[in-house]
Amino acid sequence: DATGTAYHPNWVVRAPDWSYEAGLAAAAELFNRCPTLDGVFGANDAFAAAAVTLAQEQGRNVPDDIGVVGFDNSRWATWTRPHLSTVAQPTETLGERMADLVVRQLAGEDLRGALITEPTRLVWRGSA
Repeated sequence: DATGTAYHPNWVVRAPDWSYEAGLAAAAELFNRCPTLDGVFGANDAFAAAAVTLAQEQGRNVPDDIGVVGFDNSRWATWTRPHLSTVAQPTETLGERMADLVVRQLAGEDLRGALITEPTRLVWRGSA
């Protein structure tokens, strides 16, 4: 949605799981499809860290040649050099909310169609 009418299906690579290794494979496929790509958004920080690693192995400078942003604000975000810019989500609050929903369901409450949203924030670091 963020790319609007500029969206192209080659810009999205699906991965079989949320691991760093799956992120490496996805980044390799993405970079092969779009060799002049100048930005990557990883569905999680492990994917984004993998994209940083692969870009650097290919001789690309992060963020000058390619910017990379992750999602989660996990430990991965500070394991890369440069550190990842990322979207922080309130994991503790989300866990509390999910536990509450489980308890309510166990008590017989019908929660079909329930929607839970929490605010996120962008954490700017050196990768973008």
